[in-house]
Amino acid sequence: GKRADGMYILVGGELVATGAYGDAEVVRAGRGFGEESLYGKDPSPVGLKATADTPAYVLRLPATQFKLQVVKNEENVHALQRIAVGLYDWT
Repeated sequence: GKRADGMYILVGGELVATGAYGDAEVVRAGRGFGEESLYGKDPSPVGLKATADTPAYVLRLPATQFKLQVVKNEENVHALQRIAVGLYDWT
């Protein structure tokens, strides 16, 4: 994988995540990724690609904004994931 330049949230479609040992997992809408490699200097051990069945739509939060939000409150990251898939309770 590559070093992420932000946190990403899959808002539509599917991705296939491939680990360092060749294991694969289907990633569905609402799942966040990339934040792990923002905490260190190592590239992500995971590679991602869209499935052939459907296009993937991804929301990106740049690394600088991610780090500012995490410093404020880690719950902000979870709220972003809920907003991305329409699960956030605005009340």
